Amino acid sequence: MTSPPFATAITQADLEHNPHPHLHRLRAISPVAWLPILNGWLVTRYDLAVAVMRDDSTFTVDHPGFSTAQVVGQSMLSRDGAAHLRHRRPFDPPFRRQAVDRRFAGSTEEHAQQLLARVQADGKADLCRDYAAPLAVRTMVDALGLTATPIHSVLGWYAAIVDAVTRITLGEAISPEGKQAFAALKVALLPALRAAPEASLLAAAGAANQGLSADEIIANAAVLLFGGIETTEGMIANA
Repeated sequence: MTSPPFATAITQADLEHNPHPHLHRLRAISPVAWLPILNGWLVTRYDLAVAVMRDDSTFTVDHPGFSTAQVVGQSMLSRDGAAHLRHRRPFDPPFRRQAVDRRFAGSTEEHAQQLLARVQADGKADLCRDYAAPLAVRTMVDALGLTATPIHSVLGWYAAIVDAVTRITLGEAISPEGKQAFAALKVALLPALRAAPEASLLAAAGAANQGLSADEIIANAAVLLFGGIETTEGMIANA
């Protein structure tokens, strides 16, 4: 399989500043393409991406180059098969829908109403900055037992770690800022992990743990934090 010349010519600046026209062209002409800038294959068509995600006998996430794992350590995101289940199993019961609804439906609705009231008082708002992002962050802060940690600190760690992961994907080394941000997040998460199971979903997962180390649980909590913020913010913004 070969890639068209335009795919091999895509630069880091193209992907950072406005990737959409390049991704659209790839999807139309070469939905599976080798990008030298990423040192890997990029799958841009939905059905093919789904096929890759579902075929864990051919494709794997368990690779030393996995960018997220280089920053936060091994987690359910960077393991397949039995190893993935080992990482995921403690988080399944507390993160099931009924458990999440029971613990957080009321507080999430309260957060949403507070943010909407602020928007109404201001008369204008940026949907992501003023509503989607704060709601996602506050919900995940509650879920992981970080209620004593300032929101701006969590957002700062989140931004630094995401930036570090992005730069590793582009071939750079992990940044000092990324290392420092994850170290600070770990310090904040450890007391939450050791709290009573009813205190947070993270504490419940820690209590249900069957063999994961504290570092492994923290790595999974970091993945949940990033996914919970980014996915929720995106879903609200795109609704």
